[in-house]
Amino acid sequence: MSTEFEPVLYFPQPNFLQLVRQSSNSGLLNMKSYDNDTVFHLTHSDGTMDGLKRAFYLRLTSQLALEQQREIAQQMVASSPTSMVRAVVLVAATDDVGFCLAAFVFPRGESTPVQAVIIAPPTSELFHSRSILEVDILKDTSVCIIGLGSGGSQVAVELVKAGVGQLVLVDYDRLELNNISRHVCGTTDIGRLKTNAMRDLLLDKNPDVSIETFDLDINDTDHKDYPAMKDLMKGCHLIVASTDTVQSRYNINSLSLELGVPAIYGKCSTRAAGGEVLRVRPGFTACLSCVYGTMEVTPDEAVSFERLRKVTPAYVPDSDVEAQIQVGLSSDINPIANMIVKLSLVELCRGKPSGISSLESDLNEEFYRWANRREQEFKVYPEGGFQRFDKPAILRWYPVSFQPDPNCMACKMRSTTVAGETTTDESTSETPDASFFGTA
Repeated sequence: MSTEFEPVLYFPQPNFLQLVRQSSNSGLLNMKSYDNDTVFHLTHSDGTMDGLKRAFYLRLTSQLALEQQREIAQQMVASSPTSMVRAVVLVAATDDVGFCLAAFVFPRGESTPVQAVIIAPPTSELFHSRSILEVDILKDTSVCIIGLGSGGSQVAVELVKAGVGQLVLVDYDRLELNNISRHVCGTTDIGRLKTNAMRDLLLDKNPDVSIETFDLDINDTDHKDYPAMKDLMKGCHLIVASTDTVQSRYNINSLSLELGVPAIYGKCSTRAAGGEVLRVRPGFTACLSCVYGTMEVTPDEAVSFERLRKVTPAYVPDSDVEAQIQVGLSSDINPIANMIVKLSLVELCRGKPSGISSLESDLNEEFYRWANRREQEFKVYPEGGFQRFDKPAILRWYPVSFQPDPNCMACKMRSTTVAGETTTDESTSETPDASFFGTA
């Protein structure tokens, strides 16, 4: 047996110890091995065989010497009816003894166990204690993310990493092979519903996060789960709209206004030549319809054959539909997703003392525009503009001012009382300095 073998055991379940103590005095654990059988992840088992390598746990009522613990591990494996058992975990039966007395792993072909290094179950404090956002500031916040494609999936990951405690995930689509080059999920998730794949990935980032999933099209108001989804949205602090169709964004806008929940909309142009991000605070700022009118004019990035087929006339052959799919680089989608994250964190932390409080006064407009390349609607940007600041340039965010439109059919220009403060704005919709972008 090699003396260099030093196994590491990790318990991903935050309530692992509680599950063990609520179970019988001994039992099976699920085990996955990594890195040439040097790292093992153990989770509490329900007793069913699932094809994973197995481990034993045993609860002890008293502290024992290391050699006694090793002997117990050998006896447990020797009496096992299966050769699949590779590890034994000795757990304290009472809280005052500590978390885990010892753990042993049996190298392949060896009968002598090696004591393992134990990494304790995760806690929210371990995940976020060194962040510029305080540990508890976002744990009670809830965000609904509609659309889990290239942009929405990145937003979900970053919000969970920042400490958001509850998520509602909405998407009806499945992961396709052509998604993987831009999506946070990988090839092992191909064919899965994006909601399920993202739920598993997010729980791997932070096991403490609470996640509700809805596998539905936001445009399908007759879906059986639509009322339940809407009820959960009502309790959210923020809606993130990262869908890739015009209709879905307008439907989300209607929901946001009806429920009084702030929303942030992000979209990429075709081939991700650029993008836009809009923040809407119902009753206080311009809504999606105030900004775009009854129909957005900037073309969407076409990334899914299934979705593009639905909105393309039936007489158009599949080959022509496929030809319309022109996806952008992940690096071109990232800036849009990152701005959505920034505005989301500002909104969720608004009025609270935090390490990002200064952003409230810096990101004080509601609409932001970004260009990755001088093409499509950005082709009017001057060549070499990146070296100057009197003309629009690629790779820069530009804020644009919009006021609520009193004639907007979606919000109908209302006075709203929020936190004891009433606001009314009689301005008409406008885009100051439109000539700056060459669009006047």
